[in-house]
Amino acid sequence: MYFTAAQIARSISALGRVHPFHGITFLACKKANLPVGNEVVFPLDSETDKFLRQHHLIDPGSDWFFQPFKSSARTKKWVRPDYAAKGLQAINTQTFVSAFLHTPGSRIWGWSPKYIHVLAARLPRKQKIPSFDISVWLFRDFEWPKNVDPKQVIEHFLKEFSITAEERSKLFDVRTSKTLRMNQVFQFAKPTWHDLRALIPAAPDAKPEQGGTLAYLETRGLGPANTFILEPASRLSLITGDNGLGKSFLLEVAWWALTDVWAGRPSYPEQTRRSARVEITFAIKGELSEPQKRTIAFDWKTSSWPPTKKRPTIPGLIVYARVDGSFSVWDPARQNLTSSSDDRPFKATFTSEDVWDGSKGRIEGLIRDWVRWQNEAEVTCPPFLVQS
Repeated sequence: MYFTAAQIARSISALGRVHPFHGITFLACKKANLPVGNEVVFPLDSETDKFLRQHHLIDPGSDWFFQPFKSSARTKKWVRPDYAAKGLQAINTQTFVSAFLHTPGSRIWGWSPKYIHVLAARLPRKQKIPSFDISVWLFRDFEWPKNVDPKQVIEHFLKEFSITAEERSKLFDVRTSKTLRMNQVFQFAKPTWHDLRALIPAAPDAKPEQGGTLAYLETRGLGPANTFILEPASRLSLITGDNGLGKSFLLEVAWWALTDVWAGRPSYPEQTRRSARVEITFAIKGELSEPQKRTIAFDWKTSSWPPTKKRPTIPGLIVYARVDGSFSVWDPARQNLTSSSDDRPFKATFTSEDVWDGSKGRIEGLIRDWVRWQNEAEVTCPPFLVQS
């Protein structure tokens, strides 16, 4: 049996009031059997870093550590790879220094005889550490026997970290919720990073999600009307109306929202609207995350739309057939092979003549492709046709 992703998320939330020292440094020292009342050579930074690498590297694509403990903001849950030597070191040598026997500037450490009193006094709001929730966090990959219950989970944690009776009494809340249902806590399959990724904020160095779709689009002070709002359906959306009402304008803005580039000439506001709100708001739903609205205001100083970062992307080729007979293509594969100063996605726009006659260095064209197809015996189907 394994903890469910939902239970891991609940435990992460419950640990939000626990100080990082209690959840990381204290447990790292306990695991390494730091002595009480005696000083020994002890590489504290190295031990906390090892603990972080064992328990807090949860995103396979990120070098940052996720720490579920108390922080200044929800977005601060991720800490840098050097957190043990920088962020934690200041906490260990300043905030909680009285819990240790330590010679400043040395690798000599030991627990002070009064360390439990110091740690208990530093519990946020005097609330003890929730034993079950920290157990869920630390042992989220652990396989439990089929008949396991929360009390056994807590006992496993206390034994694993050699928690003494006094530490248990003064620092830990060993109670379990009576409302816990086993089918909500445990499941047969091990939760994957894919399961957890949708429940916690993304790492700062995480790559943009794949599979993005436009979930919301709004313009203000732009185009033929002061305000446009488009909320696409999950599968198919139809935009209808008379000429000049803004159908093509909406599609141009939608293309920009998805790719961060304009298919043709950018949509600029009229100078008469300089004192009004001119902005585009959009939301892109990723493969896992819920859509988050982003508002981009037009920059009057540079007369441009500022780029946005880390939007979910669509992994496949996108072709936009425009009303004037031209085509715009966004190719993420080509983007990976090219470099750009502003790192925007690769985009190419082809006129109807380009599609037929080609454009040197950019597109071969249907006429040349057709001739090549006729002259090459190994080609089994003509270009732009699908063999059934």
